[in-house]
Amino acid sequence: MKEKGYVLWRGKSRIDGSPIVAIATMKTNNRKTGNMVQTWILRDDVSPIEAVNLGIDSAICGDCPHRWFSRRQGKSSQAACYVNVGQAPLAIWRAYKRGAYCEQWSPDVFEGRAIRIGAYGDPVAVPIKVWRSMLIKAIGHTGYTHQWKYARAKSYKGLLMASVDSLEESLLALSNGWRFFRIGEKATANDIKCPSDRISCEQCKLCSGVGEDSKRAGVKSIFIPAH
Repeated sequence: MKEKGYVLWRGKSRIDGSPIVAIATMKTNNRKTGNMVQTWILRDDVSPIEAVNLGIDSAICGDCPHRWFSRRQGKSSQAACYVNVGQAPLAIWRAYKRGAYCEQWSPDVFEGRAIRIGAYGDPVAVPIKVWRSMLIKAIGHTGYTHQWKYARAKSYKGLLMASVDSLEESLLALSNGWRFFRIGEKATANDIKCPSDRISCEQCKLCSGVGEDSKRAGVKSIFIPAH
């Protein structure tokens, strides 16, 4: 019987030292991403909803301006996170607590699959060796981080896109060796338009940091129009 998912790792968040867990689920109906392996970074000790309500989702989100907690506290003028924590993250956390996901895995279980690193939560919270192990036999991946300004994220440039919130941030990310992903009004000389209106993330895989897949984009960054 094929497993529905795997517990990839448990430990202390690289952002603030709190207990977190990384989980991979093997199937999704997300049309935009396609049927990629989805990975979820969650508090291990409390549900995603409680983490947001208490403001301790910082363990997996850092100081991302799109955090639900920051929005509710009026601490950010940015758009709210696109992830509804009361849906998939909560369902996955509950399934994890029921023991629904396999505790043992190897790179073989991801052979031939594309992987979405961080369907919820910032991948930098998890040791990079976990993600590298997942990708050994995978056919590619996507991933983003709002932690790109910090030293703790430096080694993740090869795997993740710097998630930026302005043209100024995009230039700063470039100057520090990152490829970036941004939402805005129009493309610039530094980026190309996301092809999501034509193909899925599973097919595209351009949002893969400065690694091998990014060469297909001429190492340019990715822009998507605001919607």
